Amino acid sequence: MLVNFIHVPKTGGMSLKRICGHLDNHPIRYNPHYADIYDPRIENQLIVVRNPLDRFISAVKYTIQSLKILHTVNRATGALVSTKRISVPTFIGKNKAQIFSRLFHLGVHTPNDWIEILKDKTHKYHDALSYIILNNEFPELKVGPQKCEYIYLFEPQCSWHHRPKFVILMDHFQSELTFLLTSLGVDVDIPHTNRDVSVSDHKISEKNFNWIQEKYAKDFELYYNYKETPYIERIKC
Repeated sequence: MLVNFIHVPKTGGMSLKRICGHLDNHPIRYNPHYADIYDPRIENQLIVVRNPLDRFISAVKYTIQSLKILHTVNRATGALVSTKRISVPTFIGKNKAQIFSRLFHLGVHTPNDWIEILKDKTHKYHDALSYIILNNEFPELKVGPQKCEYIYLFEPQCSWHHRPKFVILMDHFQSELTFLLTSLGVDVDIPHTNRDVSVSDHKISEKNFNWIQEKYAKDFELYYNYKETPYIERIKC
């Protein structure tokens, strides 16, 4: 059986991509963010579903890191000054980096700061921060034929959900992926990349958590529905 892994951003996709890339004739095929999940040829789809709050925090941290690096350039050569190794997505451009740099110096540092601003349309930084996360410059940012409302990092997970045959929960990523690989007859160590901190490392107020729940209501519904489903039913070959 050939399984098509659909890479939903910030759900452990780089680990799976590395596995697919290092084995010949691997039964799991990697499909990038823009894959056409509605194409009948992309069958036996596999996705990883993550707690939406964890994913939002991870997306904010990654965006902050990326924009800080993108904006740190040598004025004479235009080369990046930072020595940190991070892949800056092409959909995060210099204009957004410059806006972010200004916001960062004004004290917008944490996921909780971001939520405080995004939930309040009257906030003086609301339009600027919304501009950063909205897909306002790249019409090619799509999931199949569907244009994304946000840049990939903040697009709801449900945009990639189209009757998947296999679903792994990020909460139990290693054990559930191991179960799937074993079921497919694959014996391989699972690499770990882009490790994220847990929610407990960030203080999110109750009101802000409520905003996340409303903003990503469909994602929370997906997450809790799959969480109540035994893993052997979600990833049974």
